[in-house]
Amino acid sequence: MKNLLEQNAATNAKVSDAIAELQASINKQQQDRSGQGDQMSGQIQALNDTMDELKVRLAKLSKQIEDMQAAQQSMRRSRRKRSSNSRRSRKRLRPTCSTTTPCATTTAENRRATQNSTTTSSSIPTPTCRNSYFYLAEIQFKAGDFQNAVTNYELVLQNFPG
Repeated sequence: MKNLLEQNAATNAKVSDAIAELQASINKQQQDRSGQGDQMSGQIQALNDTMDELKVRLAKLSKQIEDMQAAQQSMRRSRRKRSSNSRRSRKRLRPTCSTTTPCATTTAENRRATQNSTTTSSSIPTPTCRNSYFYLAEIQFKAGDFQNAVTNYELVLQNFPG
């Protein structure tokens, strides 16, 4: 009986040790899971912060794209306006052929000359007139008014071939 009691006590001690080890293992797993939960919570928060930052960046990009589209539309409108104005002013840009008119020498005089010049039906083509068409086209070309420059170069070729 004494032997049985000793065996029973030894078995109880082993079972108690196994239960203690099991309890320690369960506690460790719970702590690991708790740490993993905290870690996941931190990662989710970081993802939310990143998403908010991306939303702000997308909003800025959208604003920049809208601004660029508005600028493009504005440029298109100004081009249309300039092209319609240049079509209207083609008749005004033909110079008067006169040998008594002095040459315009300054930029302001060049602008006035190109804006106020008109061709009359009684004009007689002369070498001076050919030169005036050519130099008027040169002035317009250098000023960046390519459309009107081409028109005046064409007038030189049409009225003074060779």
